Amino acid sequence: MKKIVFFLFTGISIYSFSQDDVNPTIVSGNIQTIGQYYQEDTLINAALPDQLLGFNGFANVNVQRGNFRAGVRYETYLNTLEGYPTSFNGTGFGYRYLSWSDEDLELTIGNFYDQLGSGMILRAYEERQLGIDNALDGIRLKYNPYKGIFIKGMIGKQRHRFEDGLVNGNGIVRAIDGEININEMFDSLRNSKFKATIGGSFVSKFNEDNNTPLFNLPKNVGASSFRANLRYNKWRFNAEYVYKINDPYPDNQNELFNYIYKNGEGLLFNLGYSKKGFAIDLSAKHMDNMLWRSTNVSVGPTDLLIGFLPALTKQHTYNLAATLYPYATKSKRRNFLSS
Repeated sequence: MKKIVFFLFTGISIYSFSQDDVNPTIVSGNIQTIGQYYQEDTLINAALPDQLLGFNGFANVNVQRGNFRAGVRYETYLNTLEGYPTSFNGTGFGYRYLSWSDEDLELTIGNFYDQLGSGMILRAYEERQLGIDNALDGIRLKYNPYKGIFIKGMIGKQRHRFEDGLVNGNGIVRAIDGEININEMFDSLRNSKFKATIGGSFVSKFNEDNNTPLFNLPKNVGASSFRANLRYNKWRFNAEYVYKINDPYPDNQNELFNYIYKNGEGLLFNLGYSKKGFAIDLSAKHMDNMLWRSTNVSVGPTDLLIGFLPALTKQHTYNLAATLYPYATKSKRRNFLSS
């Protein structure tokens, strides 16, 4: 099968003044379309899909006035491109939000993307070229009660698929995160050569998508994490540890991890040194049973993932290599990388 690909990206920005020039209304957006036309390839005898044209389209519109921001994203999959999740179909709104913020407080209602620490415990993100989108749909609150102290809490459901509009999963994700910048908190340390930031998170999920005649699966599962980021002169060090309660999940690829009742843990650290003309970096990670979804029923390999396991190797940008079954991040795995 041969493919002819066409791509269009357009950005739009409108600056609209009202009678109150102090708080103008700003409208911005962009349009992106990706199309593929499929032709028979007799050299490799690849199967030709019934639809000869695949088309994905996205249009974002954002409006800001004063402390308020709002936006929507309209999506089109007619039909979705080959290699993308088959659960993307039709046209409709896939993302919408309303947000208010001032110097110390921010409130978001609707869809949002976020990440706690390295993302091992929670990462809501979009990777459009790979067909990944697990945005949260709910409420998020950010608060800065004192200089150097940052608190964040959120609750919502994850985007699961698209059927003429956004369709969320049934599981509920709840999270709270705190971070302290030591140097910002204490004036006496602002100019210190030693820089330190520490943080911690707690994330839990509730779901009833776990009916099975053989097992009594937990409906509430929690995970906690601690992280630190240190820097002194030319040295830098950051680390994060995550601990997850057992969360049995069906695994059709490896029977050893099919509905396993085992707690999970993850450890990631980086140590680096740099100066003019020379730099060295050492990274390592340990992952054990860290598959982390908002459901306990079998779904696609990238569906309803709560956590993201950072890779030490180069990550894919497009979906060809990424559509191959990923390595088993739920099994015990240790990696080291130096450069």
